[in-house]
Amino acid sequence: MPFYHLNGGLAYFQRHAHHVGLYPFTLEEARAVGLESHVAARATLQFSLDQPLPLAAITKLIEQRVKTKSARAAQTTPR
Repeated sequence: MPFYHLNGGLAYFQRHAHHVGLYPFTLEEARAVGLESHVAARATLQFSLDQPLPLAAITKLIEQRVKTKSARAAQTTPR
């Protein structure tokens, strides 16, 4: 499965027959950017192929994940 890496897996994505899946994101993360209606299962967001992708919300979601992962990495980096 394709993914973006930043201090571990940042976001995974996969095209399926009728949707695009974006993983792993919690309900709380999705809700924070207005994507709660796309939560399909635990840690799974689904976007129907017949609808435009909510790119602004997805961008906010990824930016938040980058901030979180970067902050965690800074805390665990030996000085």
